[in-house]
Amino acid sequence: MIECGRGPGGWVWTNHIQGFSTSGDRDGDGEMDPKYFLHEMNLSGFVIPASGRWAINPAYGSMLDNSFDIDNDTLMNQLEAPDRWNTNPVDDDTDGDKLPDGWEVFFSEQAISEGLVDNNSLNALGARGPMDPSMPDSDLDGIDDGQSDFDNDGLNRTHLLNRYCPGWNNPQDSECHIDPTTAAGKRFYDDLENYTNYEEFQNGTNPVLNDTDGDDWLDGSEVYHQDQDEDGMWSGWEYYFQFDPFDPSDANVDSDGDGYINKCENKWNTNPKDATSFPSQGELCNAFE
Repeated sequence: MIECGRGPGGWVWTNHIQGFSTSGDRDGDGEMDPKYFLHEMNLSGFVIPASGRWAINPAYGSMLDNSFDIDNDTLMNQLEAPDRWNTNPVDDDTDGDKLPDGWEVFFSEQAISEGLVDNNSLNALGARGPMDPSMPDSDLDGIDDGQSDFDNDGLNRTHLLNRYCPGWNNPQDSECHIDPTTAAGKRFYDDLENYTNYEEFQNGTNPVLNDTDGDDWLDGSEVYHQDQDEDGMWSGWEYYFQFDPFDPSDANVDSDGDGYINKCENKWNTNPKDATSFPSQGELCNAFE
């Protein structure tokens, strides 16, 4: 390990003039660091090619590492190097924002190529895209990239208020099933107003285009109003209220004991987890609708 005159790590020999390449002083100890630290060469938990090899093998004559993607984040090792995206080649989420490095790179490059983000603004922030894989908060707004909504394709807050709290801006109307002035209510409206980058990743939608399939329906609303289990309840609504969007049996359960099944509460925009919130007189439904 010490034969090259260097400490432990992946020291890569360039030539007799330049010597060993370095990644700079990444740990701030005043000494030049190896190209890759030992933890960046750890095989544990990663898919190794059939021939069997180190994740990043600096040995002369070993197989080329640049074309491998050892952490399966769709970003080749050569693109994870310090002089490229400067990400960890054996960690699929270098900055810990719940978004895979390659996914962030792909859509950051799309946003830049389509003029959806200003390069001068990015440079001022020190970011290389709206989702820089080496920065957990690329726009420095205090919100991790995974929880940001770059393309603003969440549900319309005013429409949500009109649906779930009709009297929110009318002193003469006290009807309100999900109160935006309470902590739980604020969380409900805040969550649905933002269709986050992480949610886009989970649902396979585009985080930089607000209408991935071009059907004139914003992604966040379209995903919210899906009904995967065909039980008559919106999947986004089920997910928020902690029902199973893939189990139709919960539609006919009365979760809050107010005499109305969940499917009925979904239909009339009431709160299925609050016994004081239920459909008004004349708002009828049954399990067979």
